[in-house]
Amino acid sequence: MGNANRQVPTPRTRNLPFRPIAETFKLTSDRSVPTTLTQEELNNMRLFAHYSGAAYCDSIYVDKEDFNIDCGRAEGKCPLEHDPEPEVIDIMYHAGQDAGTGYIARDAPNKMIIVAFQGTADGITSKMRDRAIDGLISNQFEADMKIIRRPSLDTCLTMYMPERKNKCEIHAGFWNSWAQMADFVEKALLQLRGEHPDYKYVFTGHSLGGAIAALGATHFRNQGWAIDLYTYGQPRLGSSDISMYITGQAPVFGKNYRVTNWDDVIPQLPTHKWPRRKWTHFAPEYWINSPTVDDYNVTLADITVIPDFLYSDKGNSQFHVLESIDRNKGKIHQHYFGEIAGCPRESK
Repeated sequence: MGNANRQVPTPRTRNLPFRPIAETFKLTSDRSVPTTLTQEELNNMRLFAHYSGAAYCDSIYVDKEDFNIDCGRAEGKCPLEHDPEPEVIDIMYHAGQDAGTGYIARDAPNKMIIVAFQGTADGITSKMRDRAIDGLISNQFEADMKIIRRPSLDTCLTMYMPERKNKCEIHAGFWNSWAQMADFVEKALLQLRGEHPDYKYVFTGHSLGGAIAALGATHFRNQGWAIDLYTYGQPRLGSSDISMYITGQAPVFGKNYRVTNWDDVIPQLPTHKWPRRKWTHFAPEYWINSPTVDDYNVTLADITVIPDFLYSDKGNSQFHVLESIDRNKGKIHQHYFGEIAGCPRESK
């Protein structure tokens, strides 16, 4: 396993070996996206929620030996784990200035490599009411202080998006967090692909971790990799360009599963109009459609698939930030197929 104190420098841009895919994707605002969900897909959502939750487990990052995944739940190992348990191959621990954290795991029985990113680990839910300013939680994440969007023309490639309306602007904090881990993740995955050429790849994360996972998956997809993406309670990434771009990558470059829970406030942020620029999500949204769902036993009937993505006012986006905070004090953000951050969260 990697050094638990690893510090990863901001990477230089470099090309991974490109694996040609005959079909390219088309990006339009009315692009057809999935409108249904199967039981197998729901099972996978539950599985990768466990992987996302395990990213909060301190033991993964401080253990000196190879560590098997444990989501920290009271009932022991995660319900969908198996023997032999998934093995942590390497870690990204407090990488770079933004202290990004996550791990890379190998699931041999399912022939998968999973890259999971930790969400905010400083207890945002207890501070939500005091930090709600003009519909935005100003200190939602350390990286969120300035709410700056940066152009990222090397993310929305011109070969797939020749006309970009707003220079593919992305939340600067989210992009910096990914950039500080990217070089390390690239090296690790290149080695793993050589060892396991028949494995599939999944990026996943909760909250801030979901935003980093989305940018990481996009980066690898741009190099021809097929990456399935599972995010839980993920905030908005940036402009309509990046939202359309990630939406359009599926299914050729991997599937997108952006899961939200009822009126969880974090996916409502940054708001559509902050600051004087519209933020939006990629599609589809898989919305847990009731505040009374037993989140350990979510069924197909409990999830509504919403294909709208550009400035949608459906699903989670129908709610108002301040009202969501007042109703649930941010507690619903932790509930995705159980208490997703089951392990004690480490302060940064």
